[in-house]
Amino acid sequence: MICPSCRSEYRPGFTRCSTCEVDLVEAHDDPAQPGETRFRVPEAPPPLIRSRDLVDYCGFLTLEDAKEAKGTLANEGIASEVVLRDTDEGEEFWLRVPPDRIRQVVQVLGYEVGQGAGTDGDDDASFACSECGATVPGDADTCPKCGASFEE
Repeated sequence: MICPSCRSEYRPGFTRCSTCEVDLVEAHDDPAQPGETRFRVPEAPPPLIRSRDLVDYCGFLTLEDAKEAKGTLANEGIASEVVLRDTDEGEEFWLRVPPDRIRQVVQVLGYEVGQGAGTDGDDDASFACSECGATVPGDADTCPKCGASFEE
């Protein structure tokens, strides 16, 4: 299997290029000259993120819902990742985002921090501060890091 954009070769069973995010083909119509490699030039480079720089935004009960939210954010130029967590009730898929983009994420996805498909409204559940991204206990009225006030 070959990527039609960057011409990377993949073992049988792979269907998408991990670099270019396009479907692989059996053979390329326009074979490269020896030593030639063609790379797709993106319109804008994807934002670089490190997992340690992200904060929990919300949980989802299905991977499909989490991936849909991640894709929606990607279309808006907001980097994110989905993390699988095992809980007493089963698996949850958590969306993690850069703390400085929390307000934009709330605007794009349409629900406040700590809400969403995987949350059940427990006062014990923690959430990310909408101002600074710090982890806040579910029953807190203010952020322990920046002092932001939370209204109910």
